[in-house]
Amino acid sequence: MNAPNISAPTAQPNFPITSEAFWAKFSKALRQRWNPEVDAFWWDISKRTEFMTDVLRELAPGFGCRWDCEYWPRVDVSYFNGHTEEWDEWSREAAIEIENDDLWKKEVCKLMEINAGLKVLIAYVDKQEKLDEFWDRLPVIYQSRKYVTTSCNWLFIFGRFGKDDWDFIAFKFDGMTTTEITGNVRIRTIGTHERIA
Repeated sequence: MNAPNISAPTAQPNFPITSEAFWAKFSKALRQRWNPEVDAFWWDISKRTEFMTDVLRELAPGFGCRWDCEYWPRVDVSYFNGHTEEWDEWSREAAIEIENDDLWKKEVCKLMEINAGLKVLIAYVDKQEKLDEFWDRLPVIYQSRKYVTTSCNWLFIFGRFGKDDWDFIAFKFDGMTTTEITGNVRIRTIGTHERIA
């Protein structure tokens, strides 16, 4: 049997969707769309999910990507640098999961198994203790996935429920360290929060 005649692989460029870049565009888009009507329907999970999915789909072209919803393995929103239904040359640049229940840790496990340049979780918590425990355990759980071949870029966006002036907070994770990147950004403009241009 003859050896196949295959050219040496060319190096793939890293795609420039960083946690900070994604958070900057996502938070700006949410801030621009947020209004009293959004506050009114926010507790309806299906409307909330539809709203967030629409925002995420609209952001894809700004990152030079095409989007797909529920692409294997049923990732809520995926960004691709090129994509067809055929087996072809493309990369999943971002895998984004939106979770409205306390099952968001299962979504993190799913994201750990996916090959993507940026993994994003958008979820909601009502107690700081839940986040503290998660941050404490995340590096160990992540390191237990021994077949991850490249350091992954992660973005965790949490809506902090529990008070009328709740808002979103953002964190990046590099496989070892978690860093808050929310900055002075505020999405919701009710209560003491002011809109940031």
